[in-house]
Amino acid sequence: MVVAVDLGLPTDVLVSAAWLHDIGYAPGIADTGFHPLDGGRFLRANDVDEQIVALVAHHSCALIEADERGLALDLQAEFVHEPGPLADALWFCDMTTGPDGQDLAVDERLAEICCRYGPEHVVSRFIDRAEGEIQGAVRRTEQRLGSRAGSRSPSATSAGMAPASAYPSDQASPPLVVATAAAPRLSTSRALPASQTLARRRTSGPSWSARKVLTAVLLVEM
Repeated sequence: MVVAVDLGLPTDVLVSAAWLHDIGYAPGIADTGFHPLDGGRFLRANDVDEQIVALVAHHSCALIEADERGLALDLQAEFVHEPGPLADALWFCDMTTGPDGQDLAVDERLAEICCRYGPEHVVSRFIDRAEGEIQGAVRRTEQRLGSRAGSRSPSATSAGMAPASAYPSDQASPPLVVATAAAPRLSTSRALPASQTLARRRTSGPSWSARKVLTAVLLVEM
């Protein structure tokens, strides 16, 4: 949430996309085995806002991995990618957070992914091809955060993330940290409190994303 606020981006959209970006790993949703495509299809089928759907479908250079899997034409035909600060911010959150929610430099995150999957895995091949674009998105976001921090409170962190103590006691970690934990282990039990927290916190303004995020996650159990 702090990243969205510091960059002047739509908080509902970025936080919802961050919570849901790996939902395609969940049992009952995985179909092709490519989680951005499966997640995007699921969210669209459940009437989640199209901007969130597209962000999930194309997160973290998904098109290159889709090409490695022979699914690039499907991804391009079904979902429009809109490059810019919003997409960069989502990639930044994903690619600077480790599988257990720890803060990582982007180089560390990419190395961790390749180590976890092994050198011959399709994910590692994808990382080798996508590294430059991922690094670019992270650096652009860091530059935007840095330039805005110069005109804001000096307490703003360079990464744009607040410490866990800044969040309610029923929310163990900042939203974008939890949301970007690597999700082969994603379960409904982890996703559900997240969406409930989001729904509780959105007490004014547009309510569509909070309601539909909660609906989408609840449907995983059906």
